[in-house]
Amino acid sequence: MTHSRVDTASAVTELARGLFDPARDRPWVVVTSAFGAREPELNVADLVAEVGDVSRVFAIETGDLTRELSRLLPDRLDVYGGAGRSYPVGFDAATSTSESRLRFPMPSPPIAGVSARIYWHPTTLKFYLHGMTHDQDAVRPVGPGEG
Repeated sequence: MTHSRVDTASAVTELARGLFDPARDRPWVVVTSAFGAREPELNVADLVAEVGDVSRVFAIETGDLTRELSRLLPDRLDVYGGAGRSYPVGFDAATSTSESRLRFPMPSPPIAGVSARIYWHPTTLKFYLHGMTHDQDAVRPVGPGEG
């Protein structure tokens, strides 16, 4: 499986439409580049390899396209500036930020061989990102029975 690059205004519209689609059957992860960069710092190929077909992954350059995406999404549920966000199945205007947290990559320079990892927690039915942080919260891998 590969990721989808969101590189046109029409692709942004399709991404937003898909995020709100009640028939969507898996979470979608959107990763962005840092300001002034085209590619995300996060190794997207590694992320795609790790999530397989459990989640769909999109990459978008921060700038005009992320501003357009922000316009199409509910307040505080946008993504830009090198961050990533997992959008759960059932995403809508009432989705809380705790269900779809904004995550920023670990500081550069990256440690060789380390990438962000997404873990599905069967009890909470949520994804957890390891290798990315949110404010001061560090997220660790979650195993069965933990939560």
